[in-house]
Amino acid sequence: MNLEDRVTVTRAIINMLDSWGVSAANQVALLALPKGTRPGAIRQFRQSTPFPEDAGVMERIEHLVGIADALRARRSNSAACSACSACRAIVRTIQPW
Repeated sequence: MNLEDRVTVTRAIINMLDSWGVSAANQVALLALPKGTRPGAIRQFRQSTPFPEDAGVMERIEHLVGIADALRARRSNSAACSACSACRAIVRTIQPW
């Protein structure tokens, strides 16, 4: 996955978690970001820093995309799930970072 795709996925996932009301501290935990990652790092991910190249983080992202898809199927008009649509195709075609 190239840098642009990684940034796109990162922004989409952060936007989705924000729309779900997940706090920055809980985003760090939910994504299993590396030990020592502070909640303030989420601000950088919102801008142009991609998630770390880590198989565990990628696995969490794949699960979150699956949850978003399930929610979308359940509520087809859900704006809260649309943030992830930009990264779905990318995530499904990649190998672990």
